[in-house]
Amino acid sequence: MPFQAKPLETTQSRVRRAQEARKGLRMKGVAKGHVIGPTTNPASGRVHLPGSILAQLSQGEGLGNGIEESNLRYQKIAGRGRRNILFIIDSSGSMVADDRFAKVKGCVISLLESAYSKRVRVAIISYGGGKARLVLPFTTSAELAAERIDELKGGGSTPMVDALGIAGNLLERMRDEDLSVYLLSDGRYNRNSTGRENWQIREFGDFCKSRNIPVTLIDAGSGTKTAKKRSAFLAGMLHAEYKRMDDLEVEMFDPEE
Repeated sequence: MPFQAKPLETTQSRVRRAQEARKGLRMKGVAKGHVIGPTTNPASGRVHLPGSILAQLSQGEGLGNGIEESNLRYQKIAGRGRRNILFIIDSSGSMVADDRFAKVKGCVISLLESAYSKRVRVAIISYGGGKARLVLPFTTSAELAAERIDELKGGGSTPMVDALGIAGNLLERMRDEDLSVYLLSDGRYNRNSTGRENWQIREFGDFCKSRNIPVTLIDAGSGTKTAKKRSAFLAGMLHAEYKRMDDLEVEMFDPEE
């Protein structure tokens, strides 16, 4: 094979290449920074193969049939941007019973304190009273977020689908960001005989799954068997992790988890 000389680079070209690398222009669509290990958080969108293999072997399972999805580990990237968490809060009439909405607000404020201690940006969408709205765009202001939460009023119908539509538009504009969604709900939402709402909810869940945006449903319902079943069904449509509000730990926002 004949030897091929590498083309000479001018000083200007080397400077431009270094600037592009720093800006991430050569890595569009790829998590920036270097790999520092495996994680169960799929935010980087890239599988950490050694970590996945070790996870599978630690379960006493062979590799002959490939790696099980539950054993997949992802690349933990150093030098990434700030984590962003979107809260979607049900403020409808069904949440007012048993003082549950006050508990929801207190829960979110506690979670906000944990999030900000870890340099996490948050945004808030609320739905109730027949409408959904972006209460707070992504911000680093803990005081402003707590103020907006405190101002929320409960009552009215449950337009969850409208809230998910607002969320989808917001997340679409943040394609390259590290994102998570937390939905605080009792599992109820407006629906009609066509069942279109279920299709729209599944569409949002599929969108988040395709973008590696983890969704967590925080069940703020009454805790009865029927209420839990309703919330678990909603979590399934959203491909969401299910958590009971009463069982939450504020350390759930550890960015290294």
